[in-house]
Amino acid sequence: MQFIDANSLVENEEVGNSDVVCIIGAGPAGIVTALELEKLFPSVRIILIESGDYTNNKEADTLSDGVSISEKYAPLNMYRRRAIGGASTIWGGRTIPYDPIDLRDRDYVPCGVWPVDYEDMKSFFLKAAEYCEIGSASFRLSEVYGPNYDRTVGALDDDVLSDDSLERFSAPTNFGKRYRNALESSKSIRIVTHATCVNIAMDDNGDRIRSADCISLVGTKFSVKAGYFVISSGGLESFRILAASMANNNWSLPSGDRVLGRYLMSHLEADFLKLVLPSKDWPVHWGFDRLQGGIWARRRFVMTEAAQQEHRLLNFVLRFMHENAANPGHKDGVLSLMYFAKRFILPEYTRKMTMQERDELARLGHDSSLWLSHAKNIALNVPQLAKFLPTWIWMRHGIYHRIPYVALKSRTGTYQMEFNSEQVPNFNSRLFLTPDRDRMGMLKMGVDWKYCEQDVNSVMRAIELSCGAFSKIGAELTWPQEMSLRELIDTRMSPVGGHFIGATRMAEKPSEGIVDAQLKVHGLRNCYIASASVFPTSSHANPTFTLVAFSCRLAAHLAHMLGRMHL
Repeated sequence: MQFIDANSLVENEEVGNSDVVCIIGAGPAGIVTALELEKLFPSVRIILIESGDYTNNKEADTLSDGVSISEKYAPLNMYRRRAIGGASTIWGGRTIPYDPIDLRDRDYVPCGVWPVDYEDMKSFFLKAAEYCEIGSASFRLSEVYGPNYDRTVGALDDDVLSDDSLERFSAPTNFGKRYRNALESSKSIRIVTHATCVNIAMDDNGDRIRSADCISLVGTKFSVKAGYFVISSGGLESFRILAASMANNNWSLPSGDRVLGRYLMSHLEADFLKLVLPSKDWPVHWGFDRLQGGIWARRRFVMTEAAQQEHRLLNFVLRFMHENAANPGHKDGVLSLMYFAKRFILPEYTRKMTMQERDELARLGHDSSLWLSHAKNIALNVPQLAKFLPTWIWMRHGIYHRIPYVALKSRTGTYQMEFNSEQVPNFNSRLFLTPDRDRMGMLKMGVDWKYCEQDVNSVMRAIELSCGAFSKIGAELTWPQEMSLRELIDTRMSPVGGHFIGATRMAEKPSEGIVDAQLKVHGLRNCYIASASVFPTSSHANPTFTLVAFSCRLAAHLAHMLGRMHL
């Protein structure tokens, strides 16, 4: 492999030619597409373009700045990194696939049709599991332990809520670091670092991309020519590159301006629920399972497909979670120390504060009494911390597959619960370009994220059904009574910050989407998008695993197309 630092190129230099596959963005999707394509078609030549390099480049990251209209939506640069490895350099590693129901035509989910068969996508799960380093593609307790597995809290009503579900955790795999040797030993792949794509230029016929026009961090303009282009720049930037190129060159897609940037989705989450078990000694699998190969996994409660269809629900899961670390009312020394670590001790951990923790801080304020309360929790729990810290440090920093986060056994039999819910595709939830430009001259991006009444009603009904399911085993699902359930959802529910789904959606008809079933941009013969932004629905699941599976699938398609060219 050859590294090219774009800062060393001369003005208007051309890189590549028509035999090259150009991949824009070296996050998980871009890296996997490149490596898998090389395996399937060894004679391929690939140019991988990346804004940053292997380091945390703050200068490059400023190019992700934008405007968010929604107060609930995270700042646009918070969960994104311009580096080889992309957002995988900061992710927590939660790995779970979309469910079969997510790809089906549900008459109560408008604009939610996928042009892809689930079994086709599933056939790439094993490869995705290898790239994500999660051991296998089994995500059910009954698959891992057999049908007579130890139940999580008791025999739930499987017609409504099931505990037969596992989310696996990646190392977490930094795709740039993990696959650096494979990239550097490759005979097919060249990486161009410090190179920001600002435009994709058309040929004279208007149906093919001729080049990716780029600018280095020092301001050098150059272009990359290729026969095929893959935009894999993340759920926000993939939209921006396409939309800005249309604005710059006065061309449009078959769907025009009607679809691009629309139907922006995330996952809706909150942690105000508590599960009260029949007694403090009630058997419960509250922590992490350690699977073969040292893989960590966490049990979840999932709304069954039958319940989703009967009650017209969006996909919904519940899982155990520690209490909100920002609120010292938990009186737990471990959580208070975790709060101090995130906020004061280790500056780089401030990005690991969830939106829920930030919302809690906004409610509590930032005065000295908050800090003193946390300090008191630590002082009163020194024996607990002395027992906890050595084991935690080893499991978090001493082994490759590190434990994902703190999981604390309840002293009272009451557990904090977190839900993640699917968001319905909403035309009015969107990305857009602002009139302002960044220092590369590229139009900046804005976000107008919205949720709707159907989202709220689905969460409310799922919680009500979960209450009924838990009551059958003598447990109680509760929430703070100072507000109604609707008020709690409106005030405490927030979008998961790093999940950018839907803005370049997949559809069979060119008038209804941006890409087709093969991820090829409608109206363009040689341009593809590998990003969670192509997913027509959001499911409950983190998008990374499904995206990696689609990247493997795209590589297989490109290998087939290249094979036809060389016949």
